[in-house]
Amino acid sequence: MSIGTGIAVLARLVAFFAIYLLLADSVQTPELITGAVAAVLAAALATLLGNFRSVDVRVRPSMLRYAYRPFIALVTDSGRAVWALVQLLVLRRPVRGRFRVARYTATGDRDEAAARRVLTEWAGSLGANRYVIGIDPEREQLIVHEMIPARGPLDPLELG
Repeated sequence: MSIGTGIAVLARLVAFFAIYLLLADSVQTPELITGAVAAVLAAALATLLGNFRSVDVRVRPSMLRYAYRPFIALVTDSGRAVWALVQLLVLRRPVRGRFRVARYTATGDRDEAAARRVLTEWAGSLGANRYVIGIDPEREQLIVHEMIPARGPLDPLELG
């Protein structure tokens, strides 16, 4: 472990312990011991997970030209979700979801393709009706689950 990594781990440890003390609002010995153990575990986990970052993501401004679409879906899909609850709880009708698949070609290893995938999964899952299950790079497919069947592109940012 380098000195820089050791300092980063120590800084995380102190920060996590301080957050715990703020939340616990007590300086009794059992709380201090619990906070210290929790801070050590949290700092170790944060350091371990930080080492897994291996892909850079480069977002270009042109990728965000349709950035308003997920926020519109947030509103419209909330209405669909409320209607689904009404159907289920009041009308006693079952709600049948479905899986949908769309062609998705941004499956390469470049930083730009990684950014496209991250943005697509975020944008496709922001609304309450749809959830992006994942992107199959071998078949070049975007896989989405819809709680209520709806129209519209599965890739709202049109990045794939």
